Amino acid sequence: MKTVRLALVAVLMLVTLLTLAAPAPVLASPAHPHRDKVCWVHDANGVQYTDFECDYQEVFKFDENGNPILLQYHDHGHVPPGAALPHEAMRMTFHVDSGMYKGDYMEVLMPNGAYMSHGPIKK
Repeated sequence: MKTVRLALVAVLMLVTLLTLAAPAPVLASPAHPHRDKVCWVHDANGVQYTDFECDYQEVFKFDENGNPILLQYHDHGHVPPGAALPHEAMRMTFHVDSGMYKGDYMEVLMPNGAYMSHGPIKK
């Protein structure tokens, strides 16, 4: 019985030491979702339009210096009447090189003019 107690005390001491020796957890900043309207959309020829009825959602957080970090962006809208449309769904990739939006994004244009994009794409 005495050896069982000694073993139990030894295990508890080891767990306590490992707990105290572990680094403190890093507190992550909370994610901030944001929704709004107005997006840039591209037709089948790559011509850019502004869709004022396009809905977009983005999720970002702030780093330790207060700078925003984009986690995810997604939009869905339509190209205007008369814009070049594909005969079948068309998928394109484009690169953004500014601010928190830096990265590659995927665009999808449908034959009916529906447009979606999301990113940044994780490689």
